[in-house]
Amino acid sequence: MTINHKQTVEHFNLIFENSKNSKLELRSDKELDAAINMIATQFNISQIQSILLAVIFMFTMDDVDICTERIISFFGLKLPDFFTIKSDIEELIQIGLIKYKRENHSKNTYNSTFTINQKVLDAIFNNKDINSALIEPDMSFVQFCGWIKRVIRNRSVSDFSMFELSEKVNDIERRNPNILQIQQLKELKVNEEERMILYYLIESVTDNEPTVNLRLIIIELFGIDNYISISSQFMQNEQDLQLKGLVKVNANGYVNGYFDDATIGLTEKAYDLLLADSKVLYKNSPKTDHTIIRHESIIEKELFFNEKQGKEIDFFKESIKEENLDKLKSKLKQAGIQKSMIAIFEGVPGSGKTEVARQIAKSLQYDLFILDFTKMKSEYYSQSQKLVKEAFEEFRRVADANQNRMILLLNEADGLLHHRTNSETNHSTDETENQIQNILLEEFEKGDYLIILTTNLLNNIDKAFLRRFLFKISFDYPDKSTMKKIYRSKLGWLSDKQLDELSHIQLSGGEIDNVTVKVLMHEVFHNEKPSTYQLIDFCLQEKVEKRRLPKLGFN
Repeated sequence: MTINHKQTVEHFNLIFENSKNSKLELRSDKELDAAINMIATQFNISQIQSILLAVIFMFTMDDVDICTERIISFFGLKLPDFFTIKSDIEELIQIGLIKYKRENHSKNTYNSTFTINQKVLDAIFNNKDINSALIEPDMSFVQFCGWIKRVIRNRSVSDFSMFELSEKVNDIERRNPNILQIQQLKELKVNEEERMILYYLIESVTDNEPTVNLRLIIIELFGIDNYISISSQFMQNEQDLQLKGLVKVNANGYVNGYFDDATIGLTEKAYDLLLADSKVLYKNSPKTDHTIIRHESIIEKELFFNEKQGKEIDFFKESIKEENLDKLKSKLKQAGIQKSMIAIFEGVPGSGKTEVARQIAKSLQYDLFILDFTKMKSEYYSQSQKLVKEAFEEFRRVADANQNRMILLLNEADGLLHHRTNSETNHSTDETENQIQNILLEEFEKGDYLIILTTNLLNNIDKAFLRRFLFKISFDYPDKSTMKKIYRSKLGWLSDKQLDELSHIQLSGGEIDNVTVKVLMHEVFHNEKPSTYQLIDFCLQEKVEKRRLPKLGFN
């Protein structure tokens, strides 16, 4: 769809004029509703995102970078309301419609300013399609399917026709002639509506949803009016995708003409054709309580460490770089040593253990497989051992498909690695825990994978495990110099004197984050920055045992 420059700007202006002090609850008006729906359709976004985009656009046209505080004030919202629109702002950033920059080197979305992406402005004022401006021509097939599914999902809020949906999908396909799978489907004479079904399923598979409710996908793509006729074709195995062997339907729950519980998924043939390079990674991923985080999705953050801690982290990071890791494993093998690349990050809560693991994965382009011990213990008396084994089997399967470019992250490791219980007590729970620990010891001994564990309670971990951890990195409270760097990165307006005063109060990085939030709240509520006394009070609130202000030598 080509954007009409004059009409689009008129829509933005109309939305802007009706948004001030609206609390994002705009009055019901035919012309205004049409404007919001038109923007949502043109940019493939939700109605709330359309309103946010219009406001940021109009401020951009006035050569003003709008900060989050100003957005909240413009809409007549309060600070807690920010969290209701935070995800919408972040999605506009992720899509590429708006750009943001951090105020005073801050690392959070709140303390940022926003402006319209120059590519979007160029597309609007040159009557170009927005997808042409934003879609990268070299995107992967999985990224492509993500774009298609987002367009399909947006149809439910933007109310554009099936013809318009087809036009959008065709345009995105044309923009990506190098994606082999698109050409293969066309050669198989899979029509555009059926291709959309496959794109939808592929995006769901890569999001750990191997099957999708049949009713849901038909209604989202073709509307409720077409549900019975299309679902009947699937239920009778007469749909062309089934005849070509690309999808399979599990028929359940036929009630009053509706197959409410029927599901649809890809066949083995479809996996081979469309996800050949990542078949093991995505095929039949079991539903677990564990999470896979792709390194591309991790937001890069600047972290600050004490000198000794920084050196230990850098040494570990260098050791597990792909080129260094291969050499290290070879030397260990020659020396007859089988040593797992396991690191344990231990220290006070809020000291950044998990975030360091995320940033290491980001910088080295390793994905993270997060195994949650606490959730496995929730089914302790029946399936805990089975769940532990299945979790490691799943990790190995995914890591192998990822050419071992994956880190297993185990948070709160002390939950299962604590001191062993004397078997003479003969309690079933004690026996189960010991058996689980045996499984973990076996897995750690295999030495094939990268593993990071975190704990706040190192002394609680059994020595049999500690001997197997090659890297042991302590995360203590930051020293004064490091605390000043952290404060400076989050609250750049602080004076040197204020930084010196605050650094006398020992806080973890997580506690400094809490102080930062309270400072931002104060700025929103009182329209001014807090005094030094108030800053210190915010810090002391993080230390519940300290109730009196220290004498720090200021007036």
